[in-house]
Amino acid sequence: MVEVDREFRGSPLVDLRCGFRAPAHFAEVLTHEIAPPVLGEGRSYRLAHRFQLPDGSLATKGVQRRIWGCEIDGTLRGVERPAQIAAALRWSGVCVSPRWRVDGLA
Repeated sequence: MVEVDREFRGSPLVDLRCGFRAPAHFAEVLTHEIAPPVLGEGRSYRLAHRFQLPDGSLATKGVQRRIWGCEIDGTLRGVERPAQIAAALRWSGVCVSPRWRVDGLA
């Protein structure tokens, strides 16, 4: 990404929502699923997460919103994501609508 946007410094987290459905216990191995990113207008995108218990039941689900971050005058700022990056993600099939909804958290 730095080849396309030399000022790119990361994707700061600006909002996080999480709903706990069932407890997980020490030493349990959970399955973590992340849906493909959903691009918002301009600078933001959303990632939906699900954590499943060993028996397949849902433990937690949530959504995070991140922005495209660039260094401007020595400070990290949210700026519009380069069109070239959005086009490449859409073309590759990486950015699509999530295959499952995070009800009440999207």
